[in-house]
Amino acid sequence: MRKSVVYALCSPLLMVVMMSACTQEGAVEQLRLQSELERAVLADQMALVNEERKGEQGFQAFLKRHGEDAAPLFEKLVADAAKSGDGGNPSLIEAAVDGLVLLKKGYSRELLKGLASSDKVGFELSRSALDALIEVSPSNERVGILVERLRQRQDPKDQFSTVDDLIKLASSEAVPYLKDIRPGISDAKTARHVDKAIALLGEPGVCRVYSEKFREVTGRWGCVYRCAGAIRSRERVMESGCPSTIPNQDE
Repeated sequence: MRKSVVYALCSPLLMVVMMSACTQEGAVEQLRLQSELERAVLADQMALVNEERKGEQGFQAFLKRHGEDAAPLFEKLVADAAKSGDGGNPSLIEAAVDGLVLLKKGYSRELLKGLASSDKVGFELSRSALDALIEVSPSNERVGILVERLRQRQDPKDQFSTVDDLIKLASSEAVPYLKDIRPGISDAKTARHVDKAIALLGEPGVCRVYSEKFREVTGRWGCVYRCAGAIRSRERVMESGCPSTIPNQDE
């Protein structure tokens, strides 16, 4: 009887001790992984400076070695940066963002959204998080994410980039939103970009002529077109002038 009482008293204490030990071990492992990740990011930076091929010490090799085991570290780095900034090492946070995308962590969308909308990080890191959020989000939600960004951010550089992202999506769904937002755009360059986006996205299946030049040597016309989608510009050589539009597809 006395022995069973001792076990009853000790077992919860033992569990607490074991849980504490596991927590400490997990924290130590995460610190070790973060240190290794920092070295990997630095190795890639040095390879870029020295114009060398990224080697076995870089980020891709780190991700190959640890895979899913690195996900908790990536998530922590992104969440902490959204709350308190990048800690002077934005490259480390960008690596964490890339890691979440490459591991196809769909449930990390809220973390990426938090980093993209955070006022604690700089423009480049915020944009990297936004790009990642778009990549891991369903296609039918991407226009809405970018429109929300366009409405929330008043910085011309940020707005210009967001309009550019909408053009790349090549979805006519964005047109009504752009028309609604257009009167509130004060920066002239961004306003022109919005007008361009409205024109291109109104018919994303065609490209519109941007410039045309008659080449006397060949007796033909050189035509440059602007397009929506991943391919933003197309060139054609025409016999008798440049049509105002061409199909937005490869020849």
